[in-house]
Amino acid sequence: HELGYWMGQGILGSRLLSRLAGLVVSRVNLGRAVGKRNASILSSAPLLGLISAKEDDHTSQVKTGQALERVWLHATVMGIGLQPISPALEIASLRAELARVIPDGEWVPEQLFRLGYPKSPEKGHTPRRSLSQVLLG
Repeated sequence: HELGYWMGQGILGSRLLSRLAGLVVSRVNLGRAVGKRNASILSSAPLLGLISAKEDDHTSQVKTGQALERVWLHATVMGIGLQPISPALEIASLRAELARVIPDGEWVPEQLFRLGYPKSPEKGHTPRRSLSQVLLG
């Protein structure tokens, strides 16, 4: 449902195409298919990374996001691909299971990602909306 909502907000460029895609995605349950795909991605990852924090509050979430940003930029400079795997942490049971992997039991998993060398070079960036499209006023 969340993906359908965001698709309907215009991420596909064309407003009509975005609205149609948003309706289809929010009406069709893709959870099982996405889960299988994510399981395949995780099991094939050469390296998984996990950034954790002492607290699970907004400040910690921002700071771990900033840490992920720095790791991602450094990996990119080295020619290494990084893919965040956020959905795994949105499921309480999976997040608790990941927390058990951390040696100090007081840390909270915040950012899960995989790292590896891409099979093919990046073909370009995804399209971005112009500044005038996203600023209000």
